[in-house]
Amino acid sequence: MTAHNTPQHNGVAEQLNRTILEKVCTMLHASGLPKFLWGEAARHAVWLKNRTPTKVLARKTPYEATLGQMPDLSRLREWGSPVFVKTGAGTKLGGRVEHGKWMGIDERTENACRVYWPSKRTVTVERNVYFDTTPRAVEREEELTILGTSTSAHLPVPVTTADKSSVTSVKLSPIHIAT
Repeated sequence: MTAHNTPQHNGVAEQLNRTILEKVCTMLHASGLPKFLWGEAARHAVWLKNRTPTKVLARKTPYEATLGQMPDLSRLREWGSPVFVKTGAGTKLGGRVEHGKWMGIDERTENACRVYWPSKRTVTVERNVYFDTTPRAVEREEELTILGTSTSAHLPVPVTTADKSSVTSVKLSPIHIAT
């Protein structure tokens, strides 16, 4: 127990709060998304923290220590990366996808992601989410990196194409875990 108005007496919790806030600021800045999404960024930062090994738990993750199994990070992408969400609406020849931004994995729903819709300024839970991993997206990323204009246009997943001769490297963000 600590006395009120003395946060300095609760150093561990204050350090954790500061670490989460720094991650939130970094994610918002790198993605270029509006600041009102700070809650989504904090939720994702805590999700990442619970799936990161710590020395206190003998190099285990809090998730692993609690549930006894390794966390599945196969669906992890860069926070705020562009996604396509398949919708049932649309005409026969028109588009049937909408563009959104990836906000993280939804823990309550199996195989679902949280998606921010810039046009609606809302966040929803979606299942039919696709990431752009085409070779042209990789080439565009390299062009931006070479020109020195790439600050947040990182690819969410490694490239898996038959012809990798034109692709030399993929720039990944610090919070991305390649699978």
